[in-house]
Amino acid sequence: KKEAATIVYGDGATGNRSITNLNPLGSQSISPQGVPTRSSLTRAVIDNAIVTRAWVVDFIHAKTVRERASFVEDVIRRYVTLPQLPALPIAFAGIELHGVVSPSSVLAQNTKDSITILSANAYSYNHIIGNFASRLPNDFSLRNKSGISVALGELKKLPILSVIEEKLIIREELIDWNDEALQMIGVSATYKCPFSSIESLHTKLMNILHGKTEGREQTIQNIRYNEAIEKEVISFVAEDEETICPISGPWVRSQYKMGNDWKINSSSIIECLLCCGFFSKPSPAIAGEFSTSVLVDPPLQQRRPPTPPTKHKYEEHSLCQTHQQMQQQQQPRQQSAPTKVTLESISKLLEIHDGSELASSYPEEYNF
Repeated sequence: KKEAATIVYGDGATGNRSITNLNPLGSQSISPQGVPTRSSLTRAVIDNAIVTRAWVVDFIHAKTVRERASFVEDVIRRYVTLPQLPALPIAFAGIELHGVVSPSSVLAQNTKDSITILSANAYSYNHIIGNFASRLPNDFSLRNKSGISVALGELKKLPILSVIEEKLIIREELIDWNDEALQMIGVSATYKCPFSSIESLHTKLMNILHGKTEGREQTIQNIRYNEAIEKEVISFVAEDEETICPISGPWVRSQYKMGNDWKINSSSIIECLLCCGFFSKPSPAIAGEFSTSVLVDPPLQQRRPPTPPTKHKYEEHSLCQTHQQMQQQQQPRQQSAPTKVTLESISKLLEIHDGSELASSYPEEYNF
């Protein structure tokens, strides 16, 4: 009994052709003449087919996506070293052919034109990319937005993406961030800024330092991840921050750290006060300046339940008991004075006084 199976090449390199009369689980295959022969589906052939298939996937990706130059160059290098797959009988359009066709030959025939185009894209613009790479460290025109815009306009016209383009995109966003931070520093000299604004600036800075900016994410959203390039870009932007943001970077970090520590510690103290019964509500709202005071109920420990009446054994003592109860009712009821808790007292517990050394205001940012 003949056991036949069909293996389809879905990479487009061989069109709609497929291999027939091949039992992938057996040790024999059937020739076009119907003669059993030794199967050519060996481990080496399978490994070579996987290598070829992986290259085809990357090749199609390089054709359809504006990839990095390094990725395109790698695809071209691998093309030259692709393994040769064995010639197998094929069936085309339902007609079995008695000849043999080499998959490697068909692949080479169908991809040679595209390889030529990719090679031109990868190597024909090296002089433009190299020129910007040499200017990047010291050219002052590439440290202002107008010069960067001109350079990016030229680089984005290239059919491939360069690391220089990614670095310039992040530098431009770092310059925008620095302008925003310096503006807030100027505002803080007049009045305290909301902590949410400093928190937002800090988050933007961290995203920039990790290469997670909006402009760069849009540029690399469809390309393959490259860990080496990620490290190179992160190292570049860290050096850029020291040059472009010598004032704003440390200022935002210090303000965020003080404010965030204040927020964490104050939240912990308020939680302790809530557990001890200092607040009548789970989260009383406090707004205004640090001098705002809140009247709260006394702690639970100070609320003593009334002493239950003593039960007497004999009925003749009931008159005395009634008399004592009447006297107690006639006396004015003494209420415990409410406890006054201020934001200043909480700040002193935190050893930060009233936050006067901070450039940010907090009362409206936290719900106590």
